[in-house]
Amino acid sequence: MVMRIHDMEIREEGRVEGRAEGRAEGRVEGRAEGILETLCELVRMKAISIRTAAEQAKLSEEAFIAKMEAMQTRKRDAGTVAKML
Repeated sequence: MVMRIHDMEIREEGRVEGRAEGRAEGRVEGRAEGILETLCELVRMKAISIRTAAEQAKLSEEAFIAKMEAMQTRKRDAGTVAKML
């Protein structure tokens, strides 16, 4: 199969666009993760209630608690791996 220069340019343009979309998506996810971590920390410090944190995160209280527990588990696992290094 012979590729024409125009086809290769279109393909490269698609790759560049895909990378840009991926980076933008990553930034949005990173911000959301940071907000959630901050809310969890405020709950742990008893600065805000679980209800308030869940409302701010636009989650049910149950979903917020599940995310909070999952984040705690990830941090604990990351600390264990870091100690092994």
